[in-house]
Amino acid sequence: MIRAAHQAATNRNLATHVSPSASSSAAPARHTHLFLILATLLCLAPFLNKAVHVDDYLFIRSAQHIVGHPADPFGIVVNWNGIDEPLSVVTQNPPLACYYLAAAGTLLGWGEVPLHLAFLLPAVLAVLGTYALARDFCAHPSAAAVIMLVSPVFWVSATTLMCDVSMLALWLWAVVLWTRGIERDSHLRLASAAGLVALAALTKYFGAALIPLLLAYTVMKKRWRCWPALWLFLPLATLAAYDWTTGARYGIRMISQAANYAGEHRTQMMVWESILSTMTFAGGGIVALIFFWHRLWHWRWVPIALAGTTILGVTLAHLPILSQRSWGEIAQIALFVSAGLGILALVVHDWVRCRDRHSTLLALWTLGTLVFTGTINWTVNGRSILPLAPAVAILLVRQLERRPMPIALRTLWPVGPAAALGAAVVWADTAFANSTRAAAAELAAQYRPARHSTLWFQGHWGFQYYMEQHGAQPFDIAMAPAHLGDHVILPLHNSSVRRLTPDWFAQVARIERPACRWLATMQLDFGAGFYCHRYGLLPYKFGAVPPQAFEVWEMRMMPLFR
Repeated sequence: MIRAAHQAATNRNLATHVSPSASSSAAPARHTHLFLILATLLCLAPFLNKAVHVDDYLFIRSAQHIVGHPADPFGIVVNWNGIDEPLSVVTQNPPLACYYLAAAGTLLGWGEVPLHLAFLLPAVLAVLGTYALARDFCAHPSAAAVIMLVSPVFWVSATTLMCDVSMLALWLWAVVLWTRGIERDSHLRLASAAGLVALAALTKYFGAALIPLLLAYTVMKKRWRCWPALWLFLPLATLAAYDWTTGARYGIRMISQAANYAGEHRTQMMVWESILSTMTFAGGGIVALIFFWHRLWHWRWVPIALAGTTILGVTLAHLPILSQRSWGEIAQIALFVSAGLGILALVVHDWVRCRDRHSTLLALWTLGTLVFTGTINWTVNGRSILPLAPAVAILLVRQLERRPMPIALRTLWPVGPAAALGAAVVWADTAFANSTRAAAAELAAQYRPARHSTLWFQGHWGFQYYMEQHGAQPFDIAMAPAHLGDHVILPLHNSSVRRLTPDWFAQVARIERPACRWLATMQLDFGAGFYCHRYGLLPYKFGAVPPQAFEVWEMRMMPLFR
């Protein structure tokens, strides 16, 4: 009887494909999932009231239009570059994130808090996706997930209403399902992964980079028997259909337009500028590498790294483009570039030591993202660096596991200062966005238009969103629509702001509103450009940050621009 009961239990385990060891590990995995979810919510909850910021405006406008016209996501006109243009011409992103935003706005409301609440879901999925992937690549997957979570490039991106974190979440789960599908010859996992690749590419075009990445992994695993790669025709067909559909509806093939846009703007970048910016943004965006440096390599390499960073700083100071920068800024650039080079060192060391499909996948993932950011994308920014974060976190943990000292809670103390720095960067970015919202409300109330006058404004980003909410109109530089007595607001720390000639306009006021006084993420005259490297070679910069300035001009005669 005992033997029969034992045999029955064995048969039940085989029938459900659950071994006793797997069952015993299920509870710790659930506890880890709960911990990661709570950690993500704890990191993002303080910033739920963050103001609409940078390109959030374009996604919200598209989402609001989708509510009434679900088959026409780009069928509106916006003033984003100083003139009225169709959104299909202005935007360089596919619409899936806008559809998600439309659903969130319809169900929860269009306030900042409800929309940010909705975007907690992709952030949580991205962290859990990093953990799930890291379980197949290293022995301490939760450490990799936490390191990714607190990296400034992820933390800041997770407080926006743009497409980047949503794409990353789809990317990670596509890689998880594909690699496990290849290992187990599972058609269901492969089909699901292919569908997620298609969704990732329709969220942000960079998601299409998964197609060659997963193809390479398949070839490494299956060699000549790589028939599972046929599933990758699904996202290829989806992208082709999307490109054809947008061409038929808007007269513009939007994937081709995005490629042309990147090519036109890329020609304005010098090679050295592209390389320097890419390394700076990579090192500053995944800053945990700096704090873990003493744990990653043998002690004899530490003085060499310090000497190399010093030499790099002195060299940078003698470059013509950086000769006028302060030594504090040079030091920050040198430190971040050193961390960026450290990422390359991790990739090379991991591949030389392992030379298996896992190390090759991480190498192609990391190097492909860096090459795309530095040579293909229209600008270097935190958003284009974001896909690096999970891969680098996994590489970092893999390297830590090779060191003699075992990984334990006490040896992971560098996560603390890395998280503190990440929180400071997010707080500075939020302070900048919130000060813009407050200034827009103040200016709109103070210069509320009279019966026969209009309040105009230049500049875009979140400032445009809130000025329009308060009834102001974007100034069209091609039409020059102002009349005598109209006021025009110029946000001097914003984009597409053109000075008005004092022959036709008179400045009547200037206000300044501080954000964070010691750290900036996006300020042209300070040298910080998290969302676009043309605002600065640093993704964020420490120093004495000048306040935002807003000028108020009154039209006295017919407008004219310099």
